[in-house]
Amino acid sequence: DKDRAMGELFSEAVLHLLNGQSYPYDDPVLLGQLLYMVRAVFSTRATSEFFHTTDLRVIVDILIRQIRDLSPEDEFRGDYLRILHLILINARSLHKYRSKDIQDAVEFVLASAENGMLPLSCAFAVRILLDCMFELEGVHRQ
Repeated sequence: DKDRAMGELFSEAVLHLLNGQSYPYDDPVLLGQLLYMVRAVFSTRATSEFFHTTDLRVIVDILIRQIRDLSPEDEFRGDYLRILHLILINARSLHKYRSKDIQDAVEFVLASAENGMLPLSCAFAVRILLDCMFELEGVHRQ
């Protein structure tokens, strides 16, 4: 029971920190560390299950908002895209959650590319996210 309470407290802290970030960042080092940790949590299916489904939905909501709101040059936009990709791969309970909004966010990133060029971190993240979305869409059609 104590471990569960600690896990829920940790989950709430992560959500609070993620949701409170916007440009200009109060502490970009903290944000970088937070995104690295979140990426690590979602890197496997087993650890992705740490968050409850409702918390996962809040995280996806935050990611979509940040992806759309950040400028193309923002160094963290690629991190948000990579985390979203990992969630789609490893958090199977969210396969269709806001799929249209996710697709719109990716298209927004592509449309915001200056002279057709995305920063390398975003270009790679968009590519793998698109591949994942097409793969999941194919799975849902079968």
